[in-house]
Amino acid sequence: MADEACLDLIFRNARTHNAWLDKPIGDDTLRQLYDTMKWGPTSANANPARFVFLRTKQAKERLRPCLAPGNVETPMIRNDFLYRKVRPDLENPTFEDAKAFIGMLHVQPDPVLQPEEVSAAIMYLCSEEARHVTGAVLDISAGATARANA
Repeated sequence: MADEACLDLIFRNARTHNAWLDKPIGDDTLRQLYDTMKWGPTSANANPARFVFLRTKQAKERLRPCLAPGNVETPMIRNDFLYRKVRPDLENPTFEDAKAFIGMLHVQPDPVLQPEEVSAAIMYLCSEEARHVTGAVLDISAGATARANA
């Protein structure tokens, strides 16, 4: 059994780290982290903790289908490839040229969602108010899913 100082460090006084180094973490460090963290408390202590270590850009890309937000103001929306796809009639389309088409996907009048709006939904899911929300996808699409399913 861990001593009181260890329990304080890991569980009672721990805080979320909010700064990161842009360098890889070795397998030994990840294994040690996992072996320590796997026994920690989880949401309502009802489910075991689950971890996914994404080490490559390709691994991170494989998670993309798990995300449910609609057109979010990110490089996925703000890029020349998309502009040319939705406005092939123009030689050098811009975001402003493509915005009307992108916005047609939404029921609400916003052509794109802001990342902060998605973050707010995530914060809700992490809050006490969402303690009974389980196994659901939170659709943050400004009505695009409703339109697609109509």
